[in-house]
Amino acid sequence: SLCRSGPGPREEEEGGVSLMGSSRKGSGGYADFVFRFAARELFGVTIPDDEPLTYTPGRNSDIEELILTDKETGETLLRFATAYGFRNIQSIVQKTRRGKSPYQFVEVMACPQGCLNGGAQPRGQLEGQPY
Repeated sequence: SLCRSGPGPREEEEGGVSLMGSSRKGSGGYADFVFRFAARELFGVTIPDDEPLTYTPGRNSDIEELILTDKETGETLLRFATAYGFRNIQSIVQKTRRGKSPYQFVEVMACPQGCLNGGAQPRGQLEGQPY
């Protein structure tokens, strides 16, 4: 099992940080990882890995928003989205081209519910196997 295999060489280089996020969707939660990292690095807000993130559903189950707000001012600091499936991709791309997208980061995958094994997720090296 990957959970019992320990950190791979890349994780050790990054100080033990895993690039895998949550498993709430088929994609593996890469947007979750980037959101936590951006909150910490850009705004000094640490969101523990075991604390679930609150996604706001969009007009269907394959598009959701993730927002970080300043607790004192209520100002929106980060606005992320996950958009899965071709119809949602087209909508996000059109908004972005028109300059109407409010998002700093969008995780986009053609597969409904996100692609299994995720997109852009590095695979660990198996012992004795080349990458």
